Amino acid sequence: MRNFIYIFAILLFTTNVKAQITPQYTATPPSLVCVKNETSNQISIQWNASVNPGPCFKEYGVYIAKNDKNGPYVKVASITNPAGGTQIIDPQTGGIAYVFLINEQSCPNTNTQIVTSDTLDNSTPPPAPKVIKITVENEVPVIYWEPSTNVEVVDYAIFSLSNNYNTAIDTVYGRNSNLFSNLGHNPSDSAAVYRIRSIEFCEDPKGLYSNITGAYNTIHLTYGDEDLCRRSIPLSWNGYNNQGNPVLGYRVDFSMDNGNTFVTRETLPDSIRQYTFTDLTVQEVTVIRVVALLPGNEESLSNIVAIFSKGVAAIENHYIQNITVNTDHVAIEYMPDPSAELGEIGLERSTTGQQYTVLASGVSVTEGNPGEPYIIKDYSALTDRTALYYKVAVKNSCADKYTTLPAKTIFMEGENLGLNNQVNWDEIQIDEDVIAGYELYKIFEGDTVLIRSTTQPEEYTDAGVYANNFFAELCYVVKAQHYTTDATRPGTTYTSLSNVVCLKPTPQAFVPNAFAPAGHNKIFKPIIVFGTEINYSLQVFDRNGKKVFESTNPGLGWNGTLNGKKTALDSYVYHLQFTGLDGQSYKKTGFVVLVQ
Repeated sequence: MRNFIYIFAILLFTTNVKAQITPQYTATPPSLVCVKNETSNQISIQWNASVNPGPCFKEYGVYIAKNDKNGPYVKVASITNPAGGTQIIDPQTGGIAYVFLINEQSCPNTNTQIVTSDTLDNSTPPPAPKVIKITVENEVPVIYWEPSTNVEVVDYAIFSLSNNYNTAIDTVYGRNSNLFSNLGHNPSDSAAVYRIRSIEFCEDPKGLYSNITGAYNTIHLTYGDEDLCRRSIPLSWNGYNNQGNPVLGYRVDFSMDNGNTFVTRETLPDSIRQYTFTDLTVQEVTVIRVVALLPGNEESLSNIVAIFSKGVAAIENHYIQNITVNTDHVAIEYMPDPSAELGEIGLERSTTGQQYTVLASGVSVTEGNPGEPYIIKDYSALTDRTALYYKVAVKNSCADKYTTLPAKTIFMEGENLGLNNQVNWDEIQIDEDVIAGYELYKIFEGDTVLIRSTTQPEEYTDAGVYANNFFAELCYVVKAQHYTTDATRPGTTYTSLSNVVCLKPTPQAFVPNAFAPAGHNKIFKPIIVFGTEINYSLQVFDRNGKKVFESTNPGLGWNGTLNGKKTALDSYVYHLQFTGLDGQSYKKTGFVVLVQ
């Protein structure tokens, strides 16, 4: 009875004893390292000596609670030797025994603290370790787990499907260890499958195995043959076994720098085990992996597969470099994609930029030297009617068709306005190039002269060019300067030409519709512009058809008389004929009124 009261008093003093321990004390507890079952319902305990037994060491008190780690605890034995050792203890009842030791002091020094060892139990086997994930790192399978908080655990045993979990394939030493890497397994050959047990030392040199975990496996990624035309590869993999915990999905990643950095291609539901990876980069290595998405932002990586694509490359970086109008054709400079196979080349044309027609004839294609453009000529183009839009359409060996962005010619129109010529033109459009400006040139007798520079298309009047009866055909052409801002293309400034517009004045006769011999307009005489005296004839008739005047001299006109006598104030018919400076014969008939 007295002993029980003493133990009870000690327990009152040490209730939640771990919470009462302070960082500073004059004695340390012994280290309890093993509690295990013996025969006849007894248990054995093993401890290591206290580092500092204290100035008034009395004994190590052995306290046991049954089936509940929170107590109550009862003192069942005393160990008076401060050294380490082993002792058989009668727990006095069956079930799980929770045990700790107290370094008890005998001196009445109030500064001497009561300190306890860790609490261990005799449960066997202990719980299995908690696995976090199994993954592949640097092409080595690695399994991670949470280190045990049980001080009885000293090591971890790794079991593998490779020997049907019969014996451990390796031991990871240290209770705080948390991973195992198997350098002897190539995850590209097959999935790695592992199970783990923790090991409690407890006197037995082989240790005491805990319960074993479930089987965790790496993701084994495989692939099939490449579809060369589609530049695609089929992928397949086994599912990740998360032992009852959810797998949130699978992510397909790829890398173009040998696995140094990965980019996500697609995230898939957890039920998917196959995927077709498309748009492989031809003649380059694409590294691919599959990632299982786990709770807590954890990820499990598969082995990687490295695919060197031998497929037919897509035609992407091709474009119309320049477009210009020549005398009998439109010339298009086409730059092919240097990294793609080039097959059939075709030309498409439109007058609106909306509906394009494939040109089946009238087209020539000339291949340039390496690095130079193809020259495509359209001899069927009617360049003097409207602007023309072009696309170059090409096919590869897989019959995939690719077209360039459209390019539009410069279209110029013109009109003679007597002594002046007026021209106007629209803008060039070519593969999103920057237009540096436009230059308008006049062409006469083989000479080409710049007459206007501007940054925008415009209407321009070439004034007074036919003064002093100057009569000749004048031609005009526009040159556009343009360049690209694409750093992957040549930084050249290109010149594109418009259609040529040629203008000349038309010989004309300006005939008055009335004259007054007694007034200001005394003589009826046509004014001939750009005409000659050749075959000149002017005849005037009265309303009865009687000829009242005739002349073959452009300098002579009718003064309103016939045979020296004044004719009646009336309306008269005239017939005029003359030859223009262009050699053509012109005729004109009309009425003229003779007034007072």
